[in-house]
This record gives sequence, C-alpha cells and structure tokens, in this order.
Amino acid sequence: MPQAKGVDRDEALAELTRRYFTARGPATLKDYVRWSSLTTADARRGLAMVESRLEQEVVDGRTYWFAESPPRAKAASAVIDLVQGYDECIMSYSESKDVLLEPLATAAVPGDAIVFTHAVLLDGRLIGHWRPVHGKNRGTVETSLCRPLDQAEARALDRSVERYGRFLGVPAAIGGTSASRPT
Repeated sequence: MPQAKGVDRDEALAELTRRYFTARGPATLKDYVRWSSLTTADARRGLAMVESRLEQEVVDGRTYWFAESPPRAKAASAVIDLVQGYDECIMSYSESKDVLLEPLATAAVPGDAIVFTHAVLLDGRLIGHWRPVHGKNRGTVETSLCRPLDQAEARALDRSVERYGRFLGVPAAIGGTSASRPT
C-alpha cells in the first residue's frame, strides 16, 4: 500500500466534523460528541472550523447542524428497516433521538420510556419494535407497532423481514404482529 498523505490534527478534526453533520444532520453538538467520542471542547472546535459550510436551525431550544442539500422527491414507496439498538442509524443520535419518533409513537409511550432497541423505522421514523423468534431452519419476526400499516407499508415490512431472513440464511416470516397488518 502506498504511503498515505498525512493530515494534521485540526485538518482531521474539521473533516470528521464536516462528514458527520453532512451524513447525520440535522444533529446536535451533543449527538456528535456521543457518536465521535470526542471531548465537548474538541467537538466545538471542529464545529467552529466548518460551521460556515453548514446550516443551523434552533428548534425547541436545541441547535441542529446540517449540510444544505437539494430537496429530494419523496420515495415512491415506503421503506421499513428493522434495526438493532446499536445500529448506526440509532447511535448517531443521543440528545435528539426523539426526532426519530412518529407523532403516534410519542403519544403512545411516555418520552422517558421510549427505547430504540429492536426498532421498526418507517422512512426513518420510529413506529414500533420487533423481536426475533428463531426456530429450526426458520426465523419469525414479531412486531408491536403504534398504528396499523397501510398496504404499501405492509409490503415494505414484508420486504424487510425477507432481507432479515436472507441475513440469517433461513426463511423468515412475520408472526405475532400487533397493529401492523392492514385489514
């Protein structure tokens, strides 16, 4: 492997900070500190170095930083992800995890009781939880959702469970579902 070009600490810090807020924004400084394991002082210094290239917005007393991006068209179909508690999608946030909540999830569960272990995300928003049940040569996914899914969302859940089965190397199906299947 050829010798890599070295970068000084400030250059590396600025690049890490820029990449985090570009990929994970909108996010708060506290989210960045948790994700990066930097000290708050280093995280603030990194943010100061790149803040001119980021947008910021204060919502409910929290300052969110993000890279401006062109508006994207809404996805043609729903996307459901079955994620673990240590998934990058969840671990990228600490202070602002609540922005992942769909409004119905917020109403159904008190804020201090919300957990993100085995989360069911619909287009990036928490709508419930799932639990794997492993059997011989088969996997089952049980879900508990805060609201029923429409037909497109139910198909998205089926696709996600199929991906999970491929990961396990066995067929997987939905079972023991509450509030998720359309009538």
